[in-house]
Amino acid sequence: MSGKVMVSKDLKTVKMVNGAWSQTFPASNIESQLAFYRGLAERRAGASAACYQYAIDGLERALERVKGEGGA
Repeated sequence: MSGKVMVSKDLKTVKMVNGAWSQTFPASNIESQLAFYRGLAERRAGASAACYQYAIDGLERALERVKGEGGA
């Protein structure tokens, strides 16, 4: 299952959802979350690394959105 990364309308929080799992954190933590998921992907090989790609792509888009709006 492919997950989702969503930024709140006020650009203050980010929610990640993947199946039954979800996490919400302040938008100011996007960069640290992005580093975390990039690290996980680097430590895993092949298909296992691919399971983190939704998080990496989504967090990159979220960071662009928040920074583009004058946030984090």
